[in-house]
This record gives sequence, C-alpha cells and structure tokens, in this order.
Amino acid sequence: MEKTLVLTDLDLYRHGYVSIYITMTHGCNLRCPHCYDPKAPHNIPMSISQTRYLIGQVKSLGLPKYFYDLSGGELMTIPS
Repeated sequence: MEKTLVLTDLDLYRHGYVSIYITMTHGCNLRCPHCYDPKAPHNIPMSISQTRYLIGQVKSLGLPKYFYDLSGGELMTIPS
C-alpha cells in the first residue's frame, strides 16, 4: 500500500512538524453550556491497547518530524 503524506500550510508553519491530533476521550467532569462536544459526558475513552496501536501506526508512516496533540474532554478522567 502506498503511503501519501500531505503537508498543509499549517504544517509548514510548524517548521515541518506534523501534528498527530488524537481525541483521547469525550468525557469531562464539567458541564459547560458552551461546550463544543455534544458527546460529553457520554464517552468511551481510548484504551491503552488502542493508543499503543495508533502510536505504532504513526511510527510506521516514517514521518521525519511529528508530535502528538492530545485532545478531547478532560484527559484526567480516563481511569487508566
């Protein structure tokens, strides 16, 4: 399977670093009326095995420079 990497203007702004954006959970212990996430607080967070699998997939891409941007709800609500 051929791997294709598409760099956007934002990636170029980051000096070649590619952002790997991961939504770890939708869970949150707050109930803000302005929250952008309609799934909160109903949530099934990513498991450790799913996270490890995703990291392995990213490594297999062979990107020269990248970083993880962990997002979602409140990451500290994930039990593990």
